[in-house]
Amino acid sequence: FIRDSDGSYHVDLQLDPASLGRLRVHVSIAAGEVVVQMAAADASARDMLRQNMDQLRQQLADAGLNATSLDVDDGSVQGDCCTIR
Repeated sequence: FIRDSDGSYHVDLQLDPASLGRLRVHVSIAAGEVVVQMAAADASARDMLRQNMDQLRQQLADAGLNATSLDVDDGSVQGDCCTIR
């Protein structure tokens, strides 16, 4: 994670698993609140990510973090991440 000047943290990941295709993930944490933004080029990968949002939210809660926003889209991830092409 990279620490920002306001004390929050963020990380940008680009993954390319053979079974899911290209994924981009932007995670930011501030005051125990987590925002996760994911972009997947493949429609079935987006569906799989959306179907598992509750599990991710629960795992974050178990770690003491409040997931205030979990989003999946097919293009760009808001914030400092990149566009999938």
